[in-house]
Amino acid sequence: MPIEIKEDFDSGRGGLVDAAKHLESVNLAPDGERTIVIARGDLFSVPAKNGTPRNLSKTSGAHERDAVWSPDGKWIAYNSDATGENELYVRSARRQRRAAAITNGADTYYYAPKWSPDSKKLLWSDRLQRLRYVDVASKAVTQVDQDKYGEIESYNWARTVSG
Repeated sequence: MPIEIKEDFDSGRGGLVDAAKHLESVNLAPDGERTIVIARGDLFSVPAKNGTPRNLSKTSGAHERDAVWSPDGKWIAYNSDATGENELYVRSARRQRRAAAITNGADTYYYAPKWSPDSKKLLWSDRLQRLRYVDVASKAVTQVDQDKYGEIESYNWARTVSG
């Protein structure tokens, strides 16, 4: 009696991978209690001391990157290609809610966002040599500048002091 074994390509199936060996970025919360880590394209919230890491994004078909805490510690902003285009997303740092896309219709690659000191706006540059910001509540995008000669690599918010 002949026996035939069919290959089921188990080597091509997914498996458990230690994400700690594939860190892309780390950003400490303003209160120092948790850290946001991007590993293997997913967004994780990791406790500073005791507790369990949480995978916040769980997007196996997308790549998250450039995650940053808002200065008030309530929000996390990051870039993601979950829609097929690179967009800015914001999610609650405390609740397990879905992330909200803050931009749409991206026409190029975005660089790391930076929160305004009041945690209401995000500033970023892109490969089209623009510097823009978005009001998180209204999602209105404002172009600040565009460089004719090269990409804008350094940018930040200025704090104003009154009195």
